[in-house]
Amino acid sequence: MSSQPATTLREVSHPALHASPDESGFLDDVARALWSEFRDAREDADLTVRLLVGASLRRRCVGHETACRALMALRRAIIDSSELDAASEPVPLVVGDRRQGLINLVGYLEGLLARASQGGDNRLCRRQILEPALREITL
Repeated sequence: MSSQPATTLREVSHPALHASPDESGFLDDVARALWSEFRDAREDADLTVRLLVGASLRRRCVGHETACRALMALRRAIIDSSELDAASEPVPLVVGDRRQGLINLVGYLEGLLARASQGGDNRLCRRQILEPALREITL
């Protein structure tokens, strides 16, 4: 038997438990998911986007409330960088279950990008809209 004391679960240090949230990395992940090639090729692309966003939340150590704030900032930047009329765009409400609200907000952003990129090649237009929008955001 070893003379060393047993290590409890509370003593184990996991890097993700102590990492600071990476909001800009999270937004980059969301943007890549929204403009990626699989969107045109798959029927279940919406589910895949939501799964990628969920994985990014964990990898980037971003909580639901912080993610909602970041996605609302992305919404504003998309509207500003596109030709959409801000007054006619609905403001998504995130109330109650934050997880479901976040999923709904990602779905809203997909629709917003579809409206902003009407006409032409959606994937290319989505990227052309998202890249300047991401540069506008200060977190």
